[in-house]
Amino acid sequence: MTFNAAIAVTLLRFLLAPVFVWLLLTQSYTYALWVFLVASLSDALDGFLARHCALATPLGALLDPLADKLLVACGILAMSWVGALPLWLAGIVLLRDVVIVCGAAAYRFITGDIEMAPLILGKINTAAQFVLVLAALFAHSTTFAKNSWLDALVWIVLTTTLASGIQYVWVWSRKVIRRRN
Repeated sequence: MTFNAAIAVTLLRFLLAPVFVWLLLTQSYTYALWVFLVASLSDALDGFLARHCALATPLGALLDPLADKLLVACGILAMSWVGALPLWLAGIVLLRDVVIVCGAAAYRFITGDIEMAPLILGKINTAAQFVLVLAALFAHSTTFAKNSWLDALVWIVLTTTLASGIQYVWVWSRKVIRRRN
């Protein structure tokens, strides 16, 4: 196992996710906002380190999307719990992730291997989810009035979540069909 700075930054996201949830549930909204912002920025930092400092590893390629999913899932679930985001959105986001994980497990079972490669809609969806959680945190931690922009972000995340989920199912189903032929 190769441990490097990019992986260390990724592991930081794993550690910050429960800290964020604890801060949010103890109503320390401003601190939760800062922790989530640092964790969100760490995603860009580990990617930069991996690409531009030649620190990309198979372990990093596996851990990075898992850290993103953990942080976003914690963010959307916790923000739903405190009433800042709709619970139905948290359910759809989690359902998409369960479908993708089950699909990856099924692909591995059927083919014997798995090629982890993020799709562009998946990246857009993750970015939209990060922005939504940050915006909801900002609206929830300040006296800034909740406006239609937050509702618009909810609908954008719903759209990207559904579109990327459908894209993953489509792409991976076609891969299975091609391998079996």
